[in-house]
Amino acid sequence: MIMGNKKIDYLVFAAEKREVSSFLKKAKKVNDRVFLITINNKRILLIVTGVGKNAIKRTLKNQNEFLQDIKAEKTFNLGNAGALKSIKASTILKIGKSFGNNGKEKLILDSSSHVENITVNSLQNKKKLSRQFNNAYTVDMELFHLAKAYPQIISYKIILDTFRFNPKSIIFKFILPLLAKKNNKLLYNFFISKYCS
Repeated sequence: MIMGNKKIDYLVFAAEKREVSSFLKKAKKVNDRVFLITINNKRILLIVTGVGKNAIKRTLKNQNEFLQDIKAEKTFNLGNAGALKSIKASTILKIGKSFGNNGKEKLILDSSSHVENITVNSLQNKKKLSRQFNNAYTVDMELFHLAKAYPQIISYKIILDTFRFNPKSIIFKFILPLLAKKNNKLLYNFFISKYCS
């Protein structure tokens, strides 16, 4: 175990390694899902959860014994999201409200931000979702479930697929790896400048 001191500055959750690969370059592996990074004297514990509600629940359950001893100054969710409004790809948004369970439940994450996120259980038609949740800016598959476990979570989403793109289109599948790589670097630089300088 490389953790030593269980007090850390930031606990960061991300769904996939590709969303945080710039962090992982400097990280020490604690276990298959957990990585420890020190940047400018800030100790960051990064948990890669996997995509979707079931992955979140499984990861939180499997890492429960480890996580219950962690004392973090702040907890974050960083990752990609789909746009439900006309927003440029690679735009970083701080989420204010997160909706889950088909919009039946709402969690306030930041009362100063008007950006709303819908957490869905599977890929859905974005045009239909944008009509159903006309105030929502983004859609993802994890935030609501993380926020239930960590009510003080701070979430930054970076737009991966815009309202114009269908995630199933051939063009999108071609540019997805390039955009994911660009987003990861932008999100990393944003986070470091805001929280680790």
